[in-house]
Amino acid sequence: MRIEFTVSGRPPRKQQTTSMWSQLNEALLVASLRMKALEAMKRAGLNDCFHSFVSLELTLFTPYLQLEKVGDLDTFITGVCDSLQAAHVNTTSSVNPLFLEPQYREIDPKRPLLIENDSKIMSIVAKKKSLDVGQTVYYRVVIEPLASI
Repeated sequence: MRIEFTVSGRPPRKQQTTSMWSQLNEALLVASLRMKALEAMKRAGLNDCFHSFVSLELTLFTPYLQLEKVGDLDTFITGVCDSLQAAHVNTTSSVNPLFLEPQYREIDPKRPLLIENDSKIMSIVAKKKSLDVGQTVYYRVVIEPLASI
């Protein structure tokens, strides 16, 4: 079963200095990603994350003039991976209060969405693709369980 969804804006970025779960600007991007992942799970009839090995594909679509400025693929990959699994136990005490709001109850940081643990990702493909000037940044995530390794 292949799960694919798109999200408006740029992906969340993992940074070394502060948790993306606690910074408001990154937490909003995490919440947006998790909401779209949850919608995709529901459409596919999934009630739980994949417990198997998976492959992940991230494609970031951005106007040509922003291809370098939008950010580094490696920080986006770690941001997406960390956003789809449950937040680390040390992080859950410092998540941004927005995750306590009623509309975000289903995307509780303690709940993994699609990825049980990013150590189960066996393959990652990441790329940036150019859009025309004036088009809006968005990204596509594809996650697929692997039948065998």
